[in-house]
Amino acid sequence: MKADSSLKGIGAEVAARAKVHEHWAGEALETSGQLQLENDPMCAAKFLAQVCDSQDEKYGLGSQLCLEWMLEQYMALEFERAYPWIQQIHKFLVDGEHSIRNKFEYFNDSEAYFIDHPQMVMVWGKTYQDEPRFLLMDRISPKGTDPYYARQRFWVRQIWRQTRKKHGFIQQPTLKHYREKGFDLGYKEGDNRKLDLLTTYGDFRDVGHVLSYERMTGRKSCEGAISFLPRSVEFFFEVNTLWCQTTPNQ
Repeated sequence: MKADSSLKGIGAEVAARAKVHEHWAGEALETSGQLQLENDPMCAAKFLAQVCDSQDEKYGLGSQLCLEWMLEQYMALEFERAYPWIQQIHKFLVDGEHSIRNKFEYFNDSEAYFIDHPQMVMVWGKTYQDEPRFLLMDRISPKGTDPYYARQRFWVRQIWRQTRKKHGFIQQPTLKHYREKGFDLGYKEGDNRKLDLLTTYGDFRDVGHVLSYERMTGRKSCEGAISFLPRSVEFFFEVNTLWCQTTPNQ
């Protein structure tokens, strides 16, 4: 795989600015300027780590801004890779009429079902009483809106079977809570501000946040990915697991 000019420039900057790790850049870049991505994943990982470190040192020790941005872009790419599988899962649930009254069960301890809604909404996860499940909601804005406005959004949140509140604020949102919001996150006039405060933002500030994907003109991102990396990784693993169960021939 050949590196483009911008990647070569980054590689040169890394080698020049970080002498202490120069051997990492040397491993990642061949003398011909090719990246050994396909043959040596660890080499590529070291190279990317050095790129982030060389950029973050501008902001002082304790700043991981470049790493955060890189993870947001990475998770957006992962979501786009998983999206066709998510669509197939949703189609399987709808075609099989696996609603909340007829859940699709798998592994004896897991279930999945779709919610009848104009947008894509579905739930899956463990059946244990105290373990949260995943709720996926999408939102596609109508054409003609501001080109910088998020035309397409996907929200993945944890939901619980029972609501728990602390100091009057919701700590464990349920499916009923999101249903009452119309599966559309973000504060709207008439909302109970106190009750909805922790599920109002539609981004990583929401309680139970797993992943928030946005596609704008020329930009795709999963903001706040670094803070919820274990949950996001678990989500993608569960997408893979459920897809294999709903597509047995794959």
